[in-house]
Amino acid sequence: TVSALPVAGRSTASLAAEGPHQLTARPGATALGKGPETAILGFDGVSPGPLLRYRQGESLDVRLINGLDLPATIHWHGMSGDNGMDGVAPLTQAAVAPGASFNYRRALPEPGLFCYRPSVYGKTPELMGRGLKGLLVVDEIFDAFTAKQMGIDTLGQVCVMIHSGSRGLGHQVCISTPNVNTDFLLSPPHSHSPPQVATDALTAMEAAMSRDSI
Repeated sequence: TVSALPVAGRSTASLAAEGPHQLTARPGATALGKGPETAILGFDGVSPGPLLRYRQGESLDVRLINGLDLPATIHWHGMSGDNGMDGVAPLTQAAVAPGASFNYRRALPEPGLFCYRPSVYGKTPELMGRGLKGLLVVDEIFDAFTAKQMGIDTLGQVCVMIHSGSRGLGHQVCISTPNVNTDFLLSPPHSHSPPQVATDALTAMEAAMSRDSI
């Protein structure tokens, strides 16, 4: 059982300003609880993988490099949008072969806390169960003027998608608060601090993922 594995690279800064972001699926090692290090598979060699953070209305631009001896993809669990960028092999794309790469580019019109992980027919339980999973945060635009300029409705929802369980099979929990006026839930207008709802949800999801068995 994993005990309190930290999320790598936790930051409130958006990745959009940095341009294309690279994630490498590769072997790694981590100490599970107080035990010795155990071999894992992870994005950038860690599990959970690096936290990816953007703002609503920006575009995700991530290049997956497959450093494994297994096929892989990145599936953006819980996100709507471009089917060709959804990372479900062989349904929406061919699996990324060992040593190959794939560029994921998609708009981020909806805020929320999402999970990124592989989805390859017949291989998903092994890939996830050995550690390939991470979190994606899309911070809500809570400045009403900016949101209006971008055509974004400030009446949104917060949804938490959790995969947890042995061998990557686990269960899914979605906590949704539709039709909630985010002015009452999030940071004040013009504030640059992260929304409290998203921050609380991220903390809860990190705890759930740290209890997963890899």
